[in-house]
Amino acid sequence: MVNWKLIAIVFIVLFVLETSYMAYSISYYNSEVENQNECFYDICSTYPDAYYDLGVCYCVDEYNNWEDGILID
Repeated sequence: MVNWKLIAIVFIVLFVLETSYMAYSISYYNSEVENQNECFYDICSTYPDAYYDLGVCYCVDEYNNWEDGILID
């Protein structure tokens, strides 16, 4: 028979891991949104369209020509 204290410790560890993962996910999402906004509104503000993917910002002109990618940290 499994001791109830062992089960409680396992659930506490799982809860801490899940909470840490959620905090990291929210932080990562917020940083990606911030980088995307920097791409659209700061770097490519003079272009009609922009594309942000995997840390690189691409500006698109009115003829759908892609400009060189700009790395965003």
